Amino acid sequence: MEGELEADVLPPSEAQVGIDVGLKTFAYLSTGARIDNPRFFREEEQVLSRAHRKLSKAHKGTLQREKRRKVVARVHERVRWRRENFIRQEVVSLIKRFGFIAVEALVVRNMLKNPKVAKSIADAAWSSFFAHLLGKAEEAGRAVVRVNPAYTSQTCSGCGHRQEMPLSVRVYECSSCGLVIDRDHNGSKNILDQALKAVGRHGRVIPEASGL
Repeated sequence: MEGELEADVLPPSEAQVGIDVGLKTFAYLSTGARIDNPRFFREEEQVLSRAHRKLSKAHKGTLQREKRRKVVARVHERVRWRRENFIRQEVVSLIKRFGFIAVEALVVRNMLKNPKVAKSIADAAWSSFFAHLLGKAEEAGRAVVRVNPAYTSQTCSGCGHRQEMPLSVRVYECSSCGLVIDRDHNGSKNILDQALKAVGRHGRVIPEASGL
């Protein structure tokens, strides 16, 4: 299958990465790279709404209603297939590049209880991403470490200073050392730092210069 991984041909990798998942950007890597959020459900939402309206107007038990029900099912199936294909491709890319991968230990089912973000979180499919990443990493002999997500956004990845960071603030400006960095990039660096400490590797690395 396209995008799948031949675990036995992967060369060893010393490369390390922290991954901070989000809604605006699907994932921000500690390397500075970003994975865009494709928002497959959002793309199909209008099509799905029209299909549901047509379905609701068809009488129960009729051939027309069955045809319209199949149209709705096909839209959902298309969204699911595109989402799964996206996740497979991104996971394979990460597994090939990095030998050590750090992610947050998010309890996604609890986050889905928030009605303001539930639909967007479901569309991003974080649970599926983490599950696929963990499975493929194990097959390939890559290390994945899950860390406590607490304070990864509020802590400066340069000096360790902690400050309040409302969700609306997208740039971290450290009041202690002056580091200026994208909020999610900062989080991904802290995720990697925590994971490395957890396995006894290294501590915080002071960045060479501040700036986005």
